[in-house]
Amino acid sequence: MSAARRELAWESLTTAVADALCELGSEDFLIIAHRHINHYVQAAGCNDGALRIEAVSNTYIEPLSAALTVAQYERMAELGWRRATDDAPELVTEVNDPAGSPNFFLDVPAGWSRRRVAKLLIRTLREVYGVRKTALLDYHAFNNTLGDFGIPDMPIGRRETVDEASVARVAITQAVDDVFRR
Repeated sequence: MSAARRELAWESLTTAVADALCELGSEDFLIIAHRHINHYVQAAGCNDGALRIEAVSNTYIEPLSAALTVAQYERMAELGWRRATDDAPELVTEVNDPAGSPNFFLDVPAGWSRRRVAKLLIRTLREVYGVRKTALLDYHAFNNTLGDFGIPDMPIGRRETVDEASVARVAITQAVDDVFRR
C-alpha cells in the first residue's frame, strides 16, 4: 500500500471514530486495539455527554516486551494525556489524581470537538504504540447493560465479547435444540 493510500486509511478511521464518539451514550464504550499486542485506546460515554478517554499504560500491557519506554511516557504527556495513577514509581512524575485511572486518561467535556478527540486517539496509536497500518486494528463497542454493538462505516474489524455466560447460553440452547430434535 502506498503512503498516500495509508494516510487515506488513517483519515477514514479518524472520521469514523469521531462519528462514533458523537453517538456514544452513557455506559457505551469504544475500544480500538492492536490485533496482536495489548496496545489500545478507549472511550467511555458519560451521562452528561462527556467522555472519559484512556490509553493503555504498562499496568495492562502484555507481553512485557511491548511495555512502553520512558520516552513513550513522555510522548503521552506531550500529547496531553494525564498519567496513569498507579504506574511504576520510576515513571510517575506528578501527584496521583484521586479520580484517575490505571491507564493514561482524559476527561473530555461535552463541548469538545469529537474530531479533536478522535485525532488524539489515532495519533496515540500511531506515534506512541507504533501502529503502522489500520489493518492491524480492531474495534470493540459495547454497552454495559445491553452488550456489544456494531458501528456502521467503521473501516476496521470488529471484535466481539466472548464471555463465559454467552458461551454457556449458546451451549444450553444447542443442547435444548438437540433434545427436541430427537
